[in-house]
Amino acid sequence: MTDSPDDWARNKTDDLLRKFLDDASSNNNDSGLDDTVIGQLYNGVIRVDGFELALPPGSWAKLARAEINTPTATGVAYFLGKIQLKRLVGAVRVFAMKSKDKLGVGVGLLKGCEKDNPNNFFTYHEDSISLDKQACWLIHNYYTTPWQQWADQAVNISDLDRLAARDMASKDITYPQDFVGVRFSCAEEWGFLEVTYLFSPEAEGVSSSTVLSYREADWHPKNIAHFPEKLTYMAKLKDWGTSFWPKFQAAFAKAK
Repeated sequence: MTDSPDDWARNKTDDLLRKFLDDASSNNNDSGLDDTVIGQLYNGVIRVDGFELALPPGSWAKLARAEINTPTATGVAYFLGKIQLKRLVGAVRVFAMKSKDKLGVGVGLLKGCEKDNPNNFFTYHEDSISLDKQACWLIHNYYTTPWQQWADQAVNISDLDRLAARDMASKDITYPQDFVGVRFSCAEEWGFLEVTYLFSPEAEGVSSSTVLSYREADWHPKNIAHFPEKLTYMAKLKDWGTSFWPKFQAAFAKAK
């Protein structure tokens, strides 16, 4: 999977996604933070609970880590961020689990992967889906405003995002209101892997309206048709997701 960054865009001359999907592989710290504050930076491929995961080009910092322990499986979750001048310009959210006894997948049905889910711009399913074998990938808008209220336990934020938001607040790292998430998920009786790549349209010069809720965002499926430049951006991500999906599945199967 080491060659995957070269395949992340069909046309490398396009300005759209160029900065995020370029061929940069530098280990330089351009986060705007001191090395002792940003911590270890990761490049290329990382290994999480036996799974080898491709990272987009550039250097990625660990912003959060959490242990996962269910009655039938254990694992770990990570939130990695690409930070430039104290601004989050990309993120990778990872949930990796292995079954304790192979009696069941232990994670339930994959959330958000329902066909025709109104919150997803695009969803792809494997033809065969059951409780012991599931696979899908999807594209959705990722609204970050709730992260600003990470300290309020009443606000509906995932535990992993809450930890990452707390870490970013402590380091004065800012982030845009909107990311676009491309999420890949595979689950079988022996394990589970879900990775969401968060892309920042802002970093590519595609602006977003400031809104008060997730469903009002320009990037929500019910709104995006009004913005041709955003549809073009989404089409590029769909092309990348289509080409990356077999590689993700191969990485999942390899860890068995």
